[in-house]
Amino acid sequence: MARRILLILVAVLVAGTVVRNAVVEAFAERQPAIATQVWPSHPDVAISAGFSRIGQAAASGRAPVPAVLNQVAEAARRAPLAVVPFLVRGVSAQTAGDSKTAERAFREARRRDPRSRAARYFLAELLFRTGRIGDGLEEIASLSRLVPTAGGRISQLLARYARTPGAASQLDDLFRRQPAMRPAILGELAKDAVNADLVLALADGGQSDGDQ
Repeated sequence: MARRILLILVAVLVAGTVVRNAVVEAFAERQPAIATQVWPSHPDVAISAGFSRIGQAAASGRAPVPAVLNQVAEAARRAPLAVVPFLVRGVSAQTAGDSKTAERAFREARRRDPRSRAARYFLAELLFRTGRIGDGLEEIASLSRLVPTAGGRISQLLARYARTPGAASQLDDLFRRQPAMRPAILGELAKDAVNADLVLALADGGQSDGDQ
């Protein structure tokens, strides 16, 4: 149940333009109208559309269609952006069941462009699926700062996650490293009096008697 909630959270961050715009941000700043209206066959637009379809498939638990991977790979060869080849390699490896290679590729993409929403999205999704919830939450925290319009929905889902067994310690660790995340999530939990003890424990940084 907890992992399903976190995967839903990743899907929320995919919604709208998160993945659709993640790879074309640099181009969009210079000539957005050309990319989306006059030049639909431009490689950046093909890459954006491909990653959108890959993100939608991942959010619903399906593997991406090989033709989509080929589309993105071909577009990347025509317009090799810093992170795209690594994202393609990561998605292909994950589809083949090679999580280690996929993670290395996604981390390299993130290293090359820390503001790449696609890199952080795919890495978070992989971390959740492989059970590394704490690391996945770190990526979600970073991704939420890049997608501020999703903040309210993220807080609601993380508050829901907080009520699952073992989640409190994971969130407390996240709050220690990302203190800005604490108020919104505690505010969501505080809407229901049933969560009073949990709110107190998390607000106290995990040091209350009830959390020992």
